[in-house]
Amino acid sequence: MEEEARAARGRGLDDIHVTFGVDATVTGHALVLGLPLLHVVSERGLRALVAHALGGRARRFARRHGPEADRHAARRAGRDVHVATLRRVHALGPVFDSYWANEVAPILAVGRRPPVGAGFAAFARAPAVERAAAVHLERALAGGLAERIAALADLPAGDPDDSPAAAELLRDHAGLELAQAIHVFGEDAAALRPVGWEAVGAEVFLERARRLVVAHGDLLADATAGDLLGVVDRLGPVAGELQRREPGLEVAHARDFAGALIADGLLVALHDSGWTVEAPPAEAVLCRRGEDRVSPHVVVDELRDGRLSGAGWLERAEALGIEAIPLRVAT
Repeated sequence: MEEEARAARGRGLDDIHVTFGVDATVTGHALVLGLPLLHVVSERGLRALVAHALGGRARRFARRHGPEADRHAARRAGRDVHVATLRRVHALGPVFDSYWANEVAPILAVGRRPPVGAGFAAFARAPAVERAAAVHLERALAGGLAERIAALADLPAGDPDDSPAAAELLRDHAGLELAQAIHVFGEDAAALRPVGWEAVGAEVFLERARRLVVAHGDLLADATAGDLLGVVDRLGPVAGELQRREPGLEVAHARDFAGALIADGLLVALHDSGWTVEAPPAEAVLCRRGEDRVSPHVVVDELRDGRLSGAGWLERAEALGIEAIPLRVAT
């Protein structure tokens, strides 16, 4: 930070403010830096972002701060590094909200706190997210990013980037994330128990599924894993009974809630039969036994919309040796 402030011939930074976001900007004499960003850009990429932010602030760039700030960053970190970092930030910045809403928020809601930055790096590597990021990047290129990149073509490419992730520059990443959680959510955030992503499946989603199945598993009657289509065919009556039991359950959501109950019944049944439960970021909760994998919610969704036939599922269940395990939880 000090090196780039000197290179930009401006006043140094008084403060660095961290956020849960994918940003690197300068406001006044403070750098605003997203902790998740540090997991998806390299150290040299971070240097490029800081150089760009500081270069755009410096007085000598006041008239044409955008193009000149890009050229300054490209000289400081290398043109190819700066361009690669621009592309990465424009691709991944728009997917962060989805990551927070679908991966982080449900875990916070049950009183646990996952490592946000590391989770975002894993989220960004998921094939579905890579496809979404590519779409966002194409939009950014069409919206002016391509011109910014083209304007740097006359500068030296710079050395290949073999620097590690920028997160390795931090001495206490976990402490910073806790401090930011307290800043955002208040002192109550200190009571949120940390949970690693490798444990989220068992400690968060399995326990939530077990509570649901204990409460309403009688609606699954004596169904087994092999009987899933039969239970799905009774989705309407199950949804109706759930509405009677849960007065706040809206009609529009009742059938999906019933589908979740069926899927959670399978999830708990598989776990209790020796399968492990995993919840990788950006992927459906899955059960694993050796090389075998079953995603209960995906199976139920495919049975509901006809992508998977009852015979097809039964054949798979028999091949896995799970067709006879009961979906209800013994209480």
